[in-house]
Amino acid sequence: MTMTAEESEQVRVIAANIAYLISLRGWSWNRLSAETGIAQSTVSRLKNARFEPGVFTMRKIAGALNTSIEWLCQIHEMQPVS
Repeated sequence: MTMTAEESEQVRVIAANIAYLISLRGWSWNRLSAETGIAQSTVSRLKNARFEPGVFTMRKIAGALNTSIEWLCQIHEMQPVS
């Protein structure tokens, strides 16, 4: 199933927010997979904005990253991670 342009943009926002939080923690995407129990192939598709995660997946990711699903879905002004 092909995503609409709006859905694709939302997935890019989610992926960017996840990338920001895992970098703050010094994690890798593989670590996120291990912490959540989500398959590495699924995490890879999300990283590349090719997968629209459902609520169950988002709940697992938000829990592992100690944030909310709402935060993951919003556009933020990010500070550079050093």
